[in-house]
Amino acid sequence: MRTFLLIYGFLFSIGSAISQNLNFAEHEAIDKTGGMVAINSKTYYFGGWENNCCGINIYLKGKDKNGLTFFTSGFPSGNHQVRYFGKLISTNDKALFLNYWTVKSCDQSQHLDYIVKLDTNGTTLFSTSIQSTAVSSFSSTITDITQHPDSSYYLSSYSELYHYSSSGQFLSKIATGLTAIVSLKALSNGKLFLHGKLNGNNTNVIMNTNGTLVKQGACLNSITKTLEVANHYYSRSLSGVIEKYDTTLTLVDSFDANISPSNYFVSDYSSRNDSLFVIGNYSPGGVLFYTILDTALNQLYQDITTYKGITPTGIALTNTNKINVISTCRSKNTPSYSFSGYFQFKINGAFKAISDIGIIGFSNLNTQLNLNQGGPITPYLNMDVTIKNFGLDTVKSFFINYYAKYWNCNILLH
Repeated sequence: MRTFLLIYGFLFSIGSAISQNLNFAEHEAIDKTGGMVAINSKTYYFGGWENNCCGINIYLKGKDKNGLTFFTSGFPSGNHQVRYFGKLISTNDKALFLNYWTVKSCDQSQHLDYIVKLDTNGTTLFSTSIQSTAVSSFSSTITDITQHPDSSYYLSSYSELYHYSSSGQFLSKIATGLTAIVSLKALSNGKLFLHGKLNGNNTNVIMNTNGTLVKQGACLNSITKTLEVANHYYSRSLSGVIEKYDTTLTLVDSFDANISPSNYFVSDYSSRNDSLFVIGNYSPGGVLFYTILDTALNQLYQDITTYKGITPTGIALTNTNKINVISTCRSKNTPSYSFSGYFQFKINGAFKAISDIGIIGFSNLNTQLNLNQGGPITPYLNMDVTIKNFGLDTVKSFFINYYAKYWNCNILLH
């Protein structure tokens, strides 16, 4: 039996007459998001559609200074299915570098990882496949990526590093002495910061690019990301806490150790000068929050929303002082249905919507699904939809997302 569920919209509106800032929100029928970075006034992030029929289609989306999409780029996978995206970073020359991975099919384990460099308009500068053995055929060989000050690239795997030139040529494989490596960061002094397991224990490590150990420090939690700010290392733990380490890899502070460790779950963060810009979920209720921290992890600004069912997956700050957030959201009525939420607001702004739209009723006049054996499902819909503006400003434009379910496959339309 087919079931149907809707729906979010897309809109933008002008802020107050005093601030003259553009607030922007966009929602799409997309299952997975992440990897947001900013280059000058533009932002970029991953998105992808996933369904129960196996496989996922991924893309990279570029947003201009007003939040409008100016390119959407897919990725080659040969005769493989594109399974999932990996990490996305901005390069020393203000371009984009990313990885993604593929498998042959749902019931086969042939595995390929790719690294790609693109310019800020989405043009591919190089693309290289990495033939190596993953721990699992349904997970990426590559766990993190970083660019060295000399412009070459380092990729981490379960226990090794892969070194590539600035033009994407393989240079060497480096043993680390670690296992279960989950994060990697090239430091300003040319050394590498890694997190993995040493003798079975969670450990932060600084090493030279040839793999020789410089220093190590034990830590309680697994570290998924590290930024170097003001001669300290700010790491996000798997438990959603930002931890501050000094240059000896000693833990000196954490957010929110002096408030309540259970209140804030940090999803992502970025930095500029001596400030951290943080996004995540706040308890009770798991609502969305945004906060600015200084280097002592004191809160300089905070916005705790009433929005639930939103899991932020990336945050970026542009040179026009606009915060951009990408998130994966869940339908209130049917949480198994997901969609994306993209938000843009001023640096000291908030998620609070000045205007918003919603669907208050719809009826199917005619629905037809053409199922071709071994091929795609082609939906045709004819609907009456009642839309209401719940805000005070004029809605400039919007799209309607529509969810359908046929057998075990979710169909996402917009």
